[in-house]
Amino acid sequence: MVTIFNTRELAIIFWGLFIVILAIYIVIKGRHFNSLSHVINSFFKLFRYPVIHISFIYLVVSFFIFYSTGIIKETDLIKDYLKLVLFVIIPLIPNVIQNYIEISLIDLMRSFVKVSTIFLFVINEYTFNFLIELFIVFTCSVLVFVLGGIDKQKGYEKLKRLLSNILGMIFIFVIAGALYKFYLNIEDINEIIFWKKMFIEILIVSHFPLLFFLKYSMYYEQIFIRIKIKTELADTSYGKIKTLYILIKHLRFNEEKLRRFLKAVFTKEMHSYDDLQIVLKN
Repeated sequence: MVTIFNTRELAIIFWGLFIVILAIYIVIKGRHFNSLSHVINSFFKLFRYPVIHISFIYLVVSFFIFYSTGIIKETDLIKDYLKLVLFVIIPLIPNVIQNYIEISLIDLMRSFVKVSTIFLFVINEYTFNFLIELFIVFTCSVLVFVLGGIDKQKGYEKLKRLLSNILGMIFIFVIAGALYKFYLNIEDINEIIFWKKMFIEILIVSHFPLLFFLKYSMYYEQIFIRIKIKTELADTSYGKIKTLYILIKHLRFNEEKLRRFLKAVFTKEMHSYDDLQIVLKN
């Protein structure tokens, strides 16, 4: 088994640092300090939103629970868990917030907890030497970037087919190499950490309460905004608490009711809490 960072992860880190350094060089040379300042300010503005604070606290608490109970005590597992958080959980948070109406958490869970996890583990864990991985990571990144750029453009069908075939051949090469190296190191299956690393993605399930909360909190936030725009029911602290109590009492986590009421807020007259309850009951 490889330790801490395998060669593919080192190659990704290398190219990532290269891009960051190149970007800093371009900013300094071109004196685009205002653009850089705008990006940094936009990033820190995210922390003004309560859902971001709640998400951060949840992730930190989850890590300490897993660490203190020994689930991810080893350095290798800590690294894999942090990768899971950085590249799977954190990207999911804005996705759920922005697409809370369309997104299905059940389908999301099914897409991550599947048999292919074992196959992907072998591919990602048994890698080539550093120089080959540098070439693979760079080539695949360029191909994916170009394909993304011409995907919806007309007149590039032959180029798209060619680049897709090249990407497919690289993937086959990576699979073959990973399976061969796994065969040479088959004794790894006798180690407990092998099985822990293989199924660490199951820990994604532990973060679904957070995603569940974010999805339904967005419904209630949008409903609250619309109620404040149209009525005076939630103008005071007492009004906000009472309105929230009435909403949760009638809507709870029933997505169909939440969607229906979200549309009804602007079309129904609500001058009192009794009116609000009448609309909620209909």
